Amino acid sequence: MCIAHYSLRRTYPSTRKSIGVLAGEWTDASVQFIKSFGVETYRIPFDQIADILEQNGIPFRWDEKDTQTPKKAWQEFCRLSEEEKKEMAAAITAPVRQPVIHSGETTLRSDPNAPRRVEAVELSIKTTEGEYLVFSFNSVSEAIRRLLTFVTDVEDLQRTLR
Repeated sequence: MCIAHYSLRRTYPSTRKSIGVLAGEWTDASVQFIKSFGVETYRIPFDQIADILEQNGIPFRWDEKDTQTPKKAWQEFCRLSEEEKKEMAAAITAPVRQPVIHSGETTLRSDPNAPRRVEAVELSIKTTEGEYLVFSFNSVSEAIRRLLTFVTDVEDLQRTLR
């Protein structure tokens, strides 16, 4: 998800938002890592999924070494009609559906050319030594000052910025 988001932004610069719906158990560190790539996240907890599946006769809580319950769960799932599967999917995604729709609509309705304030700046630099460096800043001026440390002809660049 993180690499896909980054690749999409590089390939299609008009991409303004990526949304990830994370189902199941996720550590806070994993979620923060995903968010660090600029992906807006919504979570569907494991217990919510398991409860809904179990209401439909599908056992979804089993011990790690249990090989029989997962097979039974799959068999029960396959017995469901397409309509029952759609109803389960709707129930599982219900808590995040409206916030995701609202976020998408808000982004699509906003003017992509409207002036914005810069909240943060991230520089991704590839050096002549083959290094890839990433720096984060709270302002454009901080980012420019850091970028200037990589320029050999600082005076020429400073004339360009004036």
